[in-house]
Amino acid sequence: MVRALGHIPHGCQPLARDVIDTALFAAPAGHGAVDVVCRDVVEVKGDRTRLERVLQNLVDTALTYSVPGQGVHVVVTQDEGGTDEPGTRRATFTVSDRGAMIPAEDLPHICTLYYRASNAITHRGGTGVGLASAKSIIEQHGGTLDIESELGHGTTVTVCLPRP
Repeated sequence: MVRALGHIPHGCQPLARDVIDTALFAAPAGHGAVDVVCRDVVEVKGDRTRLERVLQNLVDTALTYSVPGQGVHVVVTQDEGGTDEPGTRRATFTVSDRGAMIPAEDLPHICTLYYRASNAITHRGGTGVGLASAKSIIEQHGGTLDIESELGHGTTVTVCLPRP
């Protein structure tokens, strides 16, 4: 049975801060720095438990693969849409790390269930479920999940969700 999404307005800042507090408690030794920037009061409409699960997965993964001492950067913003989407109101969560990049040949498949990047197979933990689950939840909320990764710059995951 599929549980219906509870479309209730939630503040993005408290959501992000709750997730970060939990992630820091469980972070690998030396990987515990998370910088959070919330420039605006941003609300999204959705299932808080599932949105927490997505953000928790993204932050935990970034902490796991980040270089010790480099930390993770989380930014929460809002916009009114661009010229290609006039009138669209979006909330954006961006999670960035300076860790191991995802090889270019793996990027198109990285959100496929049970898929793991070729350079992560020997890395600690992971089952290939987290990003696939995160993408599915975000799409159920009418949003998008995009991943960019570049050698020497790390990985950035951007989640865009419609705002009420």
